[in-house]
Amino acid sequence: MNPINNKDTLSRMIDNNSTLTILRISLHNAPFAITRHLSFGHFVPNNSAELKLLGNAIAKSRHLERIEFHHDESWSHAVLVGNIGASFLKGIRLNSSIHDVRWIRCNHSRGFNGARVLKALSFRQNANLTKITFKECNLGDGGDDLASAIQMCKSVRYISITESELVDEILVKLVRAVKTLDHLKVCVLSKNDICRQGCEALATLLQRSNCSLITLCLSENNINDNSVAVLANALKINKTLKKLYLDNNPGITDSGWNAFIQVLSYSNHTLTSMGEYFDNANNGTCPLPQNLTSMLALNRGMDKQRIAIQKVLLCYPHLDMEPFLEWDLKLFPVIVGWFDRANGCMEAAAGMDTRKLDAIYQFTQALPMMFVKPLPSKSLSISGMWMSMIVAILSVLVYLARQQGQGDWYSIIR
Repeated sequence: MNPINNKDTLSRMIDNNSTLTILRISLHNAPFAITRHLSFGHFVPNNSAELKLLGNAIAKSRHLERIEFHHDESWSHAVLVGNIGASFLKGIRLNSSIHDVRWIRCNHSRGFNGARVLKALSFRQNANLTKITFKECNLGDGGDDLASAIQMCKSVRYISITESELVDEILVKLVRAVKTLDHLKVCVLSKNDICRQGCEALATLLQRSNCSLITLCLSENNINDNSVAVLANALKINKTLKKLYLDNNPGITDSGWNAFIQVLSYSNHTLTSMGEYFDNANNGTCPLPQNLTSMLALNRGMDKQRIAIQKVLLCYPHLDMEPFLEWDLKLFPVIVGWFDRANGCMEAAAGMDTRKLDAIYQFTQALPMMFVKPLPSKSLSISGMWMSMIVAILSVLVYLARQQGQGDWYSIIR
C-alpha cells in the first residue's frame, strides 16, 4: 500500500495552500525521504489519471517553489516521452511560481528526457526558473540532451551536479551550453570525475568577457597540478569569480597552489576564498599555504587600487625604476605621488621612506643633470655648484639607507 497520501498533496495544491512550497515526486514506490514538515508535499502517481490530476494541481498552485524527482528510472521513458505526461507538462508550463527543480538519484543513462520538464519551466523564457540540481544521478549518455535543455534556461543562476559521475566529455558540452547563460552565478560540480579536459573547458568560461560566475566548486574530483594551472591562468583575465573550491583533490600539490599564488600576487584582485583545507596525497588534510591565504585575505578589501598597491609592496622589496627612465623625468612626479598614496596602504609601512628615496636615488643616479639647473656655457655658477653638491649628498644618503636597510633614512645623518 502506498504510504504517501496523494490526495492530501493534491488538495493542498488545488486549494493554493501557502504552506506547501516543495513537491517531491517518484513514479514508483522506491523509498525516499518523507518529510513531515508542512512545506513538503509527496506524490507517487499510481496511474496516468493521477499524473494528470497532479499536472492540473501544479498549474493552480501559486506557492509551489520547488519540484523534485526522486528515484526516477522509468519517469523519462515511460511517461514524459509519450502522451501520458502531456497534461503533467502542461501543468508545469502554466505554473508561474516554481523556480527550483531537482533530480535526485535518477537514472538518465538512456538520455535526459527530463529536458521536457526544463523546457516547460522555461516556457516563453520564464524568468522564474533560477536553480537546477542533479544529485547522485547517472548521467550516462545524456550529455547532449542535458546541455541543450540547460541552454534554454536563460534565467538560471545556480547549477549543481554532484555525485553524478560527471566526466570531461559531458562537462565540455555543458560548458558550451552555459556560455549563453548571462545570469549564472554559482556552479557546483563536486564529487565527480572531472580531469584536465574539463578544467580547460571551465577556463574558457572564466575567460569570457561576459562571464558572471561568482562561485565554482570542484571539490572531490580528479584534478591535479596540470589541471589547476589551466584554471589559475584563466584567473589572470577573470574579474568576477570570488570563490573557487578545490578541496579533496589529492593530485594538487604545492606546485599547483603556487600557480594560484603567482596569479593572485600580480594579476587577480577578485578571488577571496578557496576554502581552508586541502587533501594532500602524502600528508593527509593540510591547511592552504600561508602565502595563498594572505593574498586571498588582501583581495577581500573593497578598494582594488589599494589592494594592488599592497601587493606591489609585498611582492617587490626593491622597485626597479629602470623601465621608467626612458621618459626622463616625465613620470617622476607620478612615481613620487604613488609612494605618498602607498604610505597609507599598509598598517605598518616599514621602510616606506627608504623605498621612496631609493626610487629617487635611481633617477638621480641615471639622470643627474636632469636635477641640476642649466649652467652657463663658459662658467659654473655658485648656485649650480651647490645644487650639484646637494644632489650628490642626497644620492649618497639614499644609497647608504638602501644598503643598511634603515627604516627612516634621516636617522643616518643624526
